[in-house]
Amino acid sequence: MAIPVALPSKIASAVDDLWPQLIKAHEWLKGRTEDEEAARLCVRLSLGHEALESRTRNSPETHLQWLRSGYAAALRLGLQVDAAAITGAIGEILNVRGDHTLAVEHFERALWHSHGDSHMCAQDFDGLAHALAQLGWVNEAQRLFTAALRLAREVSSSRSEAIILIHFAEAHVLMGDGQAALDCLRQLRESSMSDFANSTEATRVHLDALCLQGKVKQALDLAAALVARSEPHTPQIQAERLYLRARVRWERGDTEAAAQDLRRARPLAEHAGDPILLQDVLALLGRAESALGSHDKALRILRLRAQQAGELGTRRRWESLHDLGEAAAGAGDTRAAVEYHQQALDLVKTDVRLVTGFGPTRVAAQLQIQVPEGFAEDPEALAVLSYQISDRRSASQSLAALAVLATRAGQEDAWDTLEKAHRTAAEDAFQCERVLDRAGQAAFGLGDYERALSYQERRAASLRNRGLLHALAHAVGECADACMFLERTEQAMTLYEEVVRLDREIGDRFDEVHATNNIGLCLSRLGRMDQAAEHMRQAAGLAARCDYRKGRLTTLMGLGAVTAYPLEGISAHVRAEALALELGDRELAEQLRALRPQDLSEEDAALAVERGRQCNGEAVAMANDGQTESALHLLGEAVHWTALCPTAHHQLCSILMNSGRVAYQIDDTTAAASFMDAEAQATLLGDPSVLDAAQYQLAVTLGERIGDPLAAVDVLHRLYDRYAFGEPPPFEALDALVEFEMRVPGRVDEDTVMEHLYEALDICRSQGNHAIEIDLLRQWSVLLERHGRHAEAVDAHDRALFLAECHKPESADTIRENLAQIRARWAQHGQREGDDVLSEEDNRSGRWPLNSSALRPGEMEPS
Repeated sequence: MAIPVALPSKIASAVDDLWPQLIKAHEWLKGRTEDEEAARLCVRLSLGHEALESRTRNSPETHLQWLRSGYAAALRLGLQVDAAAITGAIGEILNVRGDHTLAVEHFERALWHSHGDSHMCAQDFDGLAHALAQLGWVNEAQRLFTAALRLAREVSSSRSEAIILIHFAEAHVLMGDGQAALDCLRQLRESSMSDFANSTEATRVHLDALCLQGKVKQALDLAAALVARSEPHTPQIQAERLYLRARVRWERGDTEAAAQDLRRARPLAEHAGDPILLQDVLALLGRAESALGSHDKALRILRLRAQQAGELGTRRRWESLHDLGEAAAGAGDTRAAVEYHQQALDLVKTDVRLVTGFGPTRVAAQLQIQVPEGFAEDPEALAVLSYQISDRRSASQSLAALAVLATRAGQEDAWDTLEKAHRTAAEDAFQCERVLDRAGQAAFGLGDYERALSYQERRAASLRNRGLLHALAHAVGECADACMFLERTEQAMTLYEEVVRLDREIGDRFDEVHATNNIGLCLSRLGRMDQAAEHMRQAAGLAARCDYRKGRLTTLMGLGAVTAYPLEGISAHVRAEALALELGDRELAEQLRALRPQDLSEEDAALAVERGRQCNGEAVAMANDGQTESALHLLGEAVHWTALCPTAHHQLCSILMNSGRVAYQIDDTTAAASFMDAEAQATLLGDPSVLDAAQYQLAVTLGERIGDPLAAVDVLHRLYDRYAFGEPPPFEALDALVEFEMRVPGRVDEDTVMEHLYEALDICRSQGNHAIEIDLLRQWSVLLERHGRHAEAVDAHDRALFLAECHKPESADTIRENLAQIRARWAQHGQREGDDVLSEEDNRSGRWPLNSSALRPGEMEPS
């Protein structure tokens, strides 16, 4: 789909005034195409519809009527180039509506009319590839996308290249290859049309690709930043951004938050009048309500969506029936589920077309041609090429859904139907893998672990061949889980070890935590308890190193169950209980509380607290005397003793903080673990100052000692969010937040970074801390320059230089050199009129709060 470019406001206003006359003109012309002059005017009106934003002014059906009447007139006059342009535009509309097989027919027709024009072929190859990718014809789609990119670059059509890259990235997402999608988007950002990377379509693909790579937290950060910036915009933009965030939250498993976003997006989408956006919102809202157990509400929403989808294309109607089938199955209405899925299958079975392609165009673009069986001629001699097109992907999904329902009913041929679904997917490897995964999950749910293992092994083999390591780690993990239930513990442990290797290669530390913990479970089954406990200690430490609180909770529970040291087990359960409460899982916290020793008297508990206090005091003295390792060991004992008392939260938190501070210099894992557990204890205490200290120290440990600024940013955001509507956060925490956000550009929206930076500057000035202000001003200058605000960047550095000469002369020479470099880059860029003036929109929204007058060199600080 082409990405529309908005009309300038004056032209748009003029078109608004003329629109009624244009409609009357079209109605008059389309009935008189036998007259040559009227036919020419009809063609011109159809060709101009895109520039006049016909899509937003007309209903989709009226829009198609304009194009079809123009196409008929172009054929009547023999205007082949115009006919190609108009039928290609029809194909784009059909793709959006979900009529992908019909879109294929129109793009092939456009290629016929274009007669090898490179610019038009690039556009038509792109549209054709986009449709084929949706239908599951992935090999042909990849060849067409590659040819389209080559042609667009040959004719130097930057806009076409940008659109093709977005569609190619979307196709890679459909194929399950998130990294290839991100590579396409990287090429887009590096091109001359980098603004296209900010379009809704590109953003959606970017978020989907991140989720495929397992980078759901990063995707959520980006989506949240989009929503935060959507308030001044139209209902359409607000609904789109809420929908995008809901998609990410859904992928993350945060169903309630996704549903809240979608409930907000629904009235906005209805107000915007965009039927496609409303369809998307209703579809995901229905799934979310079903997952939350609100089955009646989900079915009502999905029936409404199905009713509205009746005016759209086959794929949209199939999706509405498929989702109704899934919702009915979730509600326990198997009969209705089967009916919906059967209707969906029947729908795509009838959507089969015999399409005629233009052979010479394929040859000229160096595309492989599938010569029909029995056709002996050389492909280069082919004038036409006919082939049958159908929606393989949808048919495969419907068959798989029906087969899963049949397995639950105990039907013997259910597994044969799953194999048929796998064959139907044909070359669509991603859909084949989804069928195998669904089959494996169905078998696992029925307790048929041998069959589940077989399906997941086939899936893993396919993913291994395609090099998709993130999905492969999941498939191998599923195989290991099946082996555990089959009591093949040695085989399961080997598979979990492979998952750990894969997780380390792709950097998925969260999954590595679970895989390492599962290795510990295998070792405990084999009676190797010391090794099991060691693996669970490693998993708990790894969870702390990446700020994975839920993973640390799980691993501490496991450690408490397998360790041979009773005090360590009690301590692990006590710390896990605090984490469970911090994460809001009160039921689990109660279960952990029940594991505490029940025969411990109050006198014994008091003695344990006193023993912990003594160990803590001795450890502090040893640490001050330079005996760091011994002090750290003694602090571990202090934690174990204090944990015996169920009410000694203050002392336990204090000891954990001491343990973190001592470990900071020699053992970053213990430091991170201590500060994370201290954060949980401080949350129970409800003491903001203690919680601030724990979160700040944890963030510094993660960012500086462990070298993970991403995790540090996550911790500091927790701290910052507690101050969102009250007092400003502690300055050192805000300063650290800005520092770590600057180290990971792109992870956090730069508008948010600038707001944090300005807030830090404000606090810094109120405290008269000129040394820190110098560093903040230099960071501010970097952000300003990134946004092309060169005059303000120079102004900020000028101010930093002035302060350095007054208060920090040892840094003045470096700042002076940096200032000269900024001035040189500004000179190369060319000083533009108004470069140092805020745009009207930015000024209105308050998004760039620091104006140039606040940075004027020589200005004295307020006393």
